[in-house]
Amino acid sequence: MQINKEKIKSIIEYVLIFLIFFVGIRKGGYYKEDSLIFVYIIQLVALLHCLFNDKIKINYVVGICLIFFCISYFLPVIIGNVATISGALNIGIRIYSMFLIYLVVTNSKNKEKYIKSIVGITLVLGILALDEMSFRIFERPLNFLGGGYISEETSRVSSVLQYSNILGILCLISIIYLYSLLKKVNKSITNVVILKILITFFTIIILLTESKMVLLLYLIVGIVSSFIEKKVENIFYIALNLLISIVIVLLVKQISIFVIIPSIIAMIVYFILEEILKNKKRKYLFLYNAICISIIIASFIF
Repeated sequence: MQINKEKIKSIIEYVLIFLIFFVGIRKGGYYKEDSLIFVYIIQLVALLHCLFNDKIKINYVVGICLIFFCISYFLPVIIGNVATISGALNIGIRIYSMFLIYLVVTNSKNKEKYIKSIVGITLVLGILALDEMSFRIFERPLNFLGGGYISEETSRVSSVLQYSNILGILCLISIIYLYSLLKKVNKSITNVVILKILITFFTIIILLTESKMVLLLYLIVGIVSSFIEKKVENIFYIALNLLISIVIVLLVKQISIFVIIPSIIAMIVYFILEEILKNKKRKYLFLYNAICISIIIASFIF
């Protein structure tokens, strides 16, 4: 019986995605020494995938950069007595994992599954990031998996991740993908509304992470892509999305986390009406958005 290598590789890829997600939800999973066993398992699975490749493609620039990145962690040990060899080695092991995962993704026949996985994983992490409400619901199952909430950054949302910036970057990647999907997807009201709500949700999480770097990147990517695509009106939609997100974040922080539920309902109604007006009475769309912006600004000032 002939072995179907492509099917085996596809199964290995899904196993790898699950393992990466599993390590991610462990409390400090990518950083703690006691989680190295799972990092080694990821490496073994990635190497197994490479074995089923007849020809491995590699970008040597990326490979060289990762090697230098790894070596740079040993420099403080060599130059001065700032870091320890064990600490540098732990980082080296993780960078080697990055390199192997890069190899798997580069040689995959279906790269879009990784983008969809990032969006799905980020959605779960974003829900977990709503600390006050999610803490009570998810703390027990997370503890069972060896995960849990990280309390070092109490003022910033980081969920089960070590750093808020990482969650913000994942949200930004997801937003960029969802915006590209808006252009390709079937333009039914349901599809568009779901995508726009997800974009707004990820924007809310970026604001809650308080990552100035990610917020700046979001604005730069939005403005530059709008000019490249010659669709300057997209800047208006990005600004509106940010405005809605800021109001919801302020309500959540000042009043209660449970404000997010009526806020989601309000967003659904807003996006449904927006799509109806866009499809049937486009001339009223600008007036509708102007009224909504006025209400949001008035609420913001109040």
